[in-house]
Amino acid sequence: MTTSKIDIPKDVLILSEMGLELVDVLLTRHVETFFSERRKLSVSGKSIFERNGDLVRAAIRAEILIGVEEKEVDDLPASSVQWLAHLIDTDMADKVAMPGLSSGELLGR
Repeated sequence: MTTSKIDIPKDVLILSEMGLELVDVLLTRHVETFFSERRKLSVSGKSIFERNGDLVRAAIRAEILIGVEEKEVDDLPASSVQWLAHLIDTDMADKVAMPGLSSGELLGR
């Protein structure tokens, strides 16, 4: 009997070790809530660190990032918040992309 090794992406392993996960299927309600929450948190003049913290908080409110409460973000290492923000941003873009269609084409450009 042969067994095949399943390659689990490093990001997924790290999230799992942190007790976190990203929602498997990104629903319209997730996306709409996420961007609504981002607008509520948005204030001009914020640093990239503050904006990324807001992105993580919006993902928690939208139930895209699971396993952490919004109030816990303040006590996460800054590097973890920056990494999570990048991962959430990339994951969302991948999940809403249509195969063979660029984002510009989706927007009619």
